[in-house]
Parts: sequence; structure tokens; C-alpha cells
Amino acid sequence: LQGTNRSLTSLTGALHVDLNGLQAMLHSSLGSRLSGALGGKGSGLLAAAETETTGGSPGKGVALRVGHRDHGVVEGRKVYGNIIKYMKMALSSDFGDVFSIFIASIFLPFLPLLPIQMLLQDFLYDFSQIAIPYDNVDKEFLLKPRKWNTKGLGTFMNVMGPISSIIDVLAFLAFWFILGYNNIASESYFQTAWFVECLISETLIIHFVRTSKIPFVQSKANPILTALTMVTIIGTIITPILFHNISSFHFEILPLQYYGFVILLLAIYSVLVEIIKKIYIKENGEWL
Repeated sequence: LQGTNRSLTSLTGALHVDLNGLQAMLHSSLGSRLSGALGGKGSGLLAAAETETTGGSPGKGVALRVGHRDHGVVEGRKVYGNIIKYMKMALSSDFGDVFSIFIASIFLPFLPLLPIQMLLQDFLYDFSQIAIPYDNVDKEFLLKPRKWNTKGLGTFMNVMGPISSIIDVLAFLAFWFILGYNNIASESYFQTAWFVECLISETLIIHFVRTSKIPFVQSKANPILTALTMVTIIGTIITPILFHNISSFHFEILPLQYYGFVILLLAIYSVLVEIIKKIYIKENGEWL
């Protein structure tokens, strides 16, 4: 019996060693396959974001090395960044529009925009934002985990909303005093002018809100987002031309002089946003 027990013990030990070796081999093979599967499309982004940071994995205060084995972590941070930028764009844009309409309604003898024009404006603007989930996120944003926090949304809205309204008020003054859209007879011209200016400025500002850097120079959007914003801007310009014969839209064909004012207003808006952006980051420590 003792001899039999010794034989069984040695056989069990050998089997245990063999199982350990097989397990190690399977882990190695599986690890190499997973690494290869996760390498692909995100490798460039992951390599750029590879660094030692504090804060660690979501919900843990431990150090985390973001590398090629943490593809899901980086993608999660990217998704969060795009969610935040969309919410800040939408809230600040809507708040600015409401504030501008409120101001215009006090002084104008007519509505600054008709309901059907606002619906068409929202449709075109939403089309430009379809590509935001695919947008690039700055490398600096990916270096550390971030907690879901909506406290900054109100602050951002209260800052950026009135900034867009300032540009709208400048546009109202130009339409009224320079272009002469200052009576009931020219109501449709005023409405068309603000439809175009407001939508182009809202669409262009997407590229300024999406990054804490200088857009188009230091940080470039995903090509899909850039293409859709360009399509929206072009669509905004040609929509009044296509629909001006349909009386329910109240659109008119605007003179070339008007587009010169729009370009000037967009330049002022871009410079103003960049100045406010630097002040906002200095005061709040982050942009998104």
C-alpha cells in the first residue's frame, strides 16, 4: 500500500506540473491573441497616450499605466470626453439662442425667427453634430480618469451662452442700422439674415468648444466632423435660396454685402471665444 501511495503521489505531482505548464501556455497564447486583436485602429492613439498617471482605473486611487493593453480604458475616456463636449455645446448654444430671442423680442416689432425657421435651423445644426461620437479627443484629456461631474455644465453655459448672444446683438444692430432691415416690410430679410448668421456661427463654434487648444492649428477634429460642419454651413447658405419661393418659410435672397458682415462677425466671435477660453481655463482649471 505504501508503494502504491508513493506511486500515486508522484503521478499527482507530475500531473500538477503538467497542468501548470499547460495553463501558462494557454495564458501566453490567449494574451498574445488579445493583444493583437486590440492593437489595430487604436494603436496610434494608445501609443500617444501611453504614460504614467495618478488616479488609476475608474473608481480606484491607484497608479495606472495606459498602454496597448488598456485599449478599453482609453476608449472609455474618449467616449466621456465626447459626451461632455456635446452637452456643453448643446446647452450653451440653446441658452444663447433663448437669450438672444429674449433681447430681440424687446426691441423688434416682429419675431426675429419664425417657428418653422427655428425647426429647420435645429435640423441643420443637429446634422452637423452627428459625427461628434467619432471625434478626436486631445491627448492631454486621456491621461487621467475623470469622474462624471455635471457641475461644470452650468458654469460653461452661463459663460458661453451670453458670448454668442453678444455676437447676435451685434448682428441685430448691423441688420437694423446698416442693412436697413428695420421695418415690417423687411421682416423676412431680417429673419433670413439671422437664420444664416446664427446657424453658421453655431456650427463653426463646434470646433472651438471641442478642444482647449487652438482649433484647426493645435487640435484638428475628426475628418467626418469637419466634413459635416462644412456641409451644414453650405446648406445654411443655400437653404434660403432654394426655399425663398415658398411663402411659408419667409426666406429671401440676401445681398453679397450681407455675407461680408457675417465673415466679420465670425472673426470677432472666434477671437472672443479664444480669449474667454483662456480665462475660463485659468479660473476653472479645465475646459471640458
